[in-house]
Amino acid sequence: MRRAIRYFLRLTLIFTIILFGRTLALSDAITPNTIVTFESAISDAEKLVSHNYDWKIMRGSGKSMLPYYGDNSVLIIETASYNKLKMGMSVVYRDSNGDLVGHLLQVKFGNDWYARSFNNKKQDPQVVTERNYVGVIFGILSGNSGTEGTTEGISG
Repeated sequence: MRRAIRYFLRLTLIFTIILFGRTLALSDAITPNTIVTFESAISDAEKLVSHNYDWKIMRGSGKSMLPYYGDNSVLIIETASYNKLKMGMSVVYRDSNGDLVGHLLQVKFGNDWYARSFNNKKQDPQVVTERNYVGVIFGILSGNSGTEGTTEGISG
């Protein structure tokens, strides 16, 4: 009986650690932190994208892609060829509501891709298609959270 109780307590402790770790992963504790202002991050990104017409800047938001990017992240997007996409790439696409979503490519099915966020085990309800695909996230700059930006936002 004592062995069963110890086993149960160990399982409970392991479950608690896993649950706490998952909660921490979705918390602000791991949001990218910097002394750089959001405006400076935007300015640096604008200098960078001025060298290539296939690049654009978008603002990250949300917690689903932490620790890679979240609120006040400046994402640099390249309009790379849809045919060159590979599993694991971070891409931006428009969902059925017209909102921008930045998630990871998981599985190719025919010519479409299933994607999901870093902090979600389920695939997105909408597939990434050549028609709703916007580009590949290839650069991320972070600004501090004390400022607001004016770039188009991506839900991550």
